[in-house]
Amino acid sequence: MSELDLAQRALSFTRGEAQATVTRERSLFSRFAVSRPTQATRIDDVSVAIFCVHEGHTGSADTNDVSDAGLRDVAAQADAAARSAAAAAPGPGDYPDLPEPAPASAHDGYDAATALLDPAVAGAALQTAFDGCAARDTEAFGLWTAGVVD
Repeated sequence: MSELDLAQRALSFTRGEAQATVTRERSLFSRFAVSRPTQATRIDDVSVAIFCVHEGHTGSADTNDVSDAGLRDVAAQADAAARSAAAAAPGPGDYPDLPEPAPASAHDGYDAATALLDPAVAGAALQTAFDGCAARDTEAFGLWTAGVVD
């Protein structure tokens, strides 16, 4: 399911004025010290944020549960937060209406090889750094990371 399809599905559980933002992150991270790997992580995560407006007051909630139940719950939490803020206020808030969705900005920063996120590439990059340091009688410290975010 695409991020846009997931956002539309999330919005189907909202009432009133709402916005859904879906973020998918896939990334690799390798930390190293004394020319040795010390930490490696691989992330493949989808999160959904719901933002609601009620009588000029706002509420938001986030989840990683993209099941119907999870989306229903996060929509209800965001709506309840906006309604609670409105109920506690002496009158309407000043938050303007949500803008119409705009198309995503064009860019040329996508690299298909990077998007594969092959852990062997990270390992090879670290080994190259370690070998270069060893040849110069020094040590490598730092991190290597690559990722794709939609």
